[in-house]
Amino acid sequence: MRALHHLASILGIVGLLASFTASWWSAQLSQGVTVGLSGTEAQPLAWSLSLAAGAAYGASLLLHRVTRRVTLVVMATMALGALLVLINVSQPPADALASAVEAATGIAGTGALGEIESVERSFAPIVALVASALAFTGAASGQFVARDFPGRDRYSSQPSSTAAGDSQGAWDSLSEGRDPTTSVE
Repeated sequence: MRALHHLASILGIVGLLASFTASWWSAQLSQGVTVGLSGTEAQPLAWSLSLAAGAAYGASLLLHRVTRRVTLVVMATMALGALLVLINVSQPPADALASAVEAATGIAGTGALGEIESVERSFAPIVALVASALAFTGAASGQFVARDFPGRDRYSSQPSSTAAGDSQGAWDSLSEGRDPTTSVE
């Protein structure tokens, strides 16, 4: 049960990163040129929020207790923000398409949008939407999963009982300043 929130978080983050690098919109221009628009160009805010969610997940793996919970809240907030931005992906972003057409043809402004004959959406925005929901679910469920690590300080060691002929006992006597090869027990 503990690994499920990690699985959801990892699949969500990887799904987001993969879907944003794919082509989201493909516009056919009147000159016969096809212009592609990736997710990073179409939804830069959602892309930034997805990167922040990934960074928060990485930080949550390294931190403990309260700070871990805080980073999971940040991850959930970023994933939810990306989800809310991505909900309206049914229409192509006119500004991003206009700049892509301008780069391909040199025509700027409203004339650039007039050059577009047809626009097709790929499956990548839907993948990003589902991956964002999955990342949010992973972060939210991570709040309720307790980490059952032993509660000891990593820099303090517990004295152990060793036998006289044990090799660890020889190292311990060396640490105490005695030569274990000359002492007779």
